[in-house]
Amino acid sequence: MIYNLSKNKVVAEDVRVADSFFARLKGLMFDKDEPPSMNALIIKPCNSIHSFFMRFPIDVAFVDSGGRVLKILRSFKPWRIAGPVIGSKRVIEMADGAFGDDKISVGDVLDIRTEK
Repeated sequence: MIYNLSKNKVVAEDVRVADSFFARLKGLMFDKDEPPSMNALIIKPCNSIHSFFMRFPIDVAFVDSGGRVLKILRSFKPWRIAGPVIGSKRVIEMADGAFGDDKISVGDVLDIRTEK
């Protein structure tokens, strides 16, 4: 689960972690369907991303080790590169529009709980 402590809102209920070289490399590449709006992929460690071979835009947040949101990319389109973002230790990828206008903002602090 990802919870926005700054806004007292749930950002994502189902969280998948990509923390091995190959899992981070693949990310959401080649997925046929966009993830459900309450699902998230956390890539760690990570300070830059690409969207090569993706079939849909996504919302992206770069987060530091304390859970503070450093940068947000909304509707990040396929075949793009972003970063590096200084201080970023994790990237959260979610469905296009999942962040909404008020769910997550730069400077917010997130509580990120994963199985690993």
